[in-house]
Amino acid sequence: MLEPQGKRYLTRDELLRRGLRERDVRVEQWDATVRLRSLTVGAVQRIMQADQQGKINRFELGLMALIESMIEPKLDAGDLPALIEQDADIMAFLSNEALALSGMSDRRQAVQAAEGN
Repeated sequence: MLEPQGKRYLTRDELLRRGLRERDVRVEQWDATVRLRSLTVGAVQRIMQADQQGKINRFELGLMALIESMIEPKLDAGDLPALIEQDADIMAFLSNEALALSGMSDRRQAVQAAEGN
């Protein structure tokens, strides 16, 4: 739809079929790359609900975001205990990257700059 000033607004159909953003993230310490996607609204709601119910601490909150965001390799909630036993610095890095990709972190600007946005 075109407005008089030349602005184009998304249609309902366009909005509902927009995909999630994906990004490869290099983990230098492991000499490997993972693939993350932006979080869905549903994923954010699940994470916030677990936080509000006092089921998780703040670090686990970030790991839940990472689990929801990670598409290569694919993780699930059952992986949380194993992730807790991993290198804290690397897990914090990956969690921050997942949150940044979803616009939920101060690192958002760095991700946008890296993507050329």
